[in-house]
Amino acid sequence: MAEENMTQTAYTVTYDRDDNHRWFVRCPAVPGAHSHGRTLASARSNICEAIALVLDLPDDTDFDLIEVIRVSDPGLQRALDRARNLRQRARELDEQCQAATLDAVATSDNSGDSIGMRDIAELLGISHQRVQQLAAVRR
Repeated sequence: MAEENMTQTAYTVTYDRDDNHRWFVRCPAVPGAHSHGRTLASARSNICEAIALVLDLPDDTDFDLIEVIRVSDPGLQRALDRARNLRQRARELDEQCQAATLDAVATSDNSGDSIGMRDIAELLGISHQRVQQLAAVRR
């Protein structure tokens, strides 16, 4: 069984708060791999150690955790889920914004309109120094 799982690079783990206000964490794909911690960080570290021990993996084995974190208060859970989802959307939009800004700067370099860097910066809502940096990246 250890041979099968050694090729796995990600394990789904679930965290639940217990009655003592500690995080109980388990990995359903690895029977016997469970642990706890006072904080999420310590529970995360402990479950990684537990997975490695159960599967008899070397200490330096690197794998990712797909985390499912649950709290007992449904209102708090909804608020946390909403905030995490919005933050993820914001990261994705930020990446799209950066790509679009880079594209706009590149297009302005090749445009026949010959709009100055300061005007491009104002149109994009960024500094002219940032426009210069982006133009240099595109070249």
